[in-house]
Amino acid sequence: MPVEIHFPSMLRHHIGNKTFIEANGNTVGECLAELAKRFPDLKGQLYEKNGKLKKVIEIYVNGVSAYPKELEKEVKDGDKIFITLMLAGG
Repeated sequence: MPVEIHFPSMLRHHIGNKTFIEANGNTVGECLAELAKRFPDLKGQLYEKNGKLKKVIEIYVNGVSAYPKELEKEVKDGDKIFITLMLAGG
């Protein structure tokens, strides 16, 4: 069973307007890399040019923050990764 990656509504149009996509990998980074290959437009939404996650991206695994080493966080079959966007304003 793969990992489920859940997306905020603002990014869903990059994945066919689905709520989540299944991916395989041993870490959050491996799972996101698989999705970036399947959905090339998504890569620019998640990553800076240097390959690090954008600062507005927050990652949770099974409801627990993966910060500070989000991409290195280990996952196993059946885990759920949640991508959230930090919003600011005033």
